[in-house]
Amino acid sequence: MLSFMRKLIFRDCKTGDVIVKVYVVRHGETEYNKNKVYFGWTDICLNEKGRCQCAALKKELNGIEFDEILASPAMRAAETAKIITGRQPIKTDHRFRELNFGEWEGLHYWDIEKKYPLEWKAWGNDWQHYCIPGGECFMDFYERVRTAWNEMKKHYVRQKKTKNILLAVHGGTLKVIILIEKNLPIKDYWKIECPLGSYHVFKIEQPCFCII
Repeated sequence: MLSFMRKLIFRDCKTGDVIVKVYVVRHGETEYNKNKVYFGWTDICLNEKGRCQCAALKKELNGIEFDEILASPAMRAAETAKIITGRQPIKTDHRFRELNFGEWEGLHYWDIEKKYPLEWKAWGNDWQHYCIPGGECFMDFYERVRTAWNEMKKHYVRQKKTKNILLAVHGGTLKVIILIEKNLPIKDYWKIECPLGSYHVFKIEQPCFCII
């Protein structure tokens, strides 16, 4: 009697069918962006320039039918998504929020350096692990975005449907997603440029399963 052993092998298929495209948008300009201050969890709406940036994005993305709209719960992100997509319902996920700058929110770097000299120096020496007073450290931020992003990808892969997804987030959030998708070292975070009102498209491919 012959017996056969089968192994189920999972691999990411480079030539797999694209089932989902995720358009990750950085929100438009706010007054805090204009004033070049640190902020992450402070809830502030878009300014007029920011709304114009989103209107331009709406034109650029015209013709793309979005099946689902996701966003950070911040007003500026939700407003960006609403301008681009109109009245479609928006699902929010708090894990896509920007880095929490705690007591540094709304301050210029020179004000932080003057008011928090020791903390500012400590952050500069170890920006990945130092926890900002009243805020969070970069690695905690990175891990929550990574977890949310990977869960989102698995969710859509399980559905096995072709979809276009809009995800409206923040500059830091988008840069973390780029680090993950391009398999870049964390130190490259500061080299990535994501202008206000810009977007990146990420493709989620159908995984391949082979019986051998």
